Amino acid sequence: MKQLFENAGVAHVQWQVLSLPMEERVAEIQKIRTDFTMWMLSKFSLNANQLRQLSEMSEALRNEIAEGIADSWEEGVLVNFNKDEGDDEDEDDRGAKEIIFEKRGGKSALLNHPDDKPLSTIAVSIWIRYRDL
Repeated sequence: MKQLFENAGVAHVQWQVLSLPMEERVAEIQKIRTDFTMWMLSKFSLNANQLRQLSEMSEALRNEIAEGIADSWEEGVLVNFNKDEGDDEDEDDRGAKEIIFEKRGGKSALLNHPDDKPLSTIAVSIWIRYRDL
């Protein structure tokens, strides 16, 4: 069943993907990398404005978001997703929409642990917000 593209719907899809056996998760992640738009359409029930925004998004941004999500889920880490609540159908009255995307990488290590090699970590955040004009 397709989810609404809002906080609870995205959380549900993340839970579904991260709960998959590794082989199935890898296949799902490959779909994200191969055709992010088609993957979004298969998982979310998007309204007319959301469909328009997805199609008008630059290919560079779409690819960056797809890679960030895929990289995060490969590591078994949730994407920090927050979308300002409200009716997307009435968004023309809500001001400009911004997509704030951030991907950070780093290293972590366990202290006093026999396997003290640094571990790669990734943190991906997506915030969709409205601002007054």
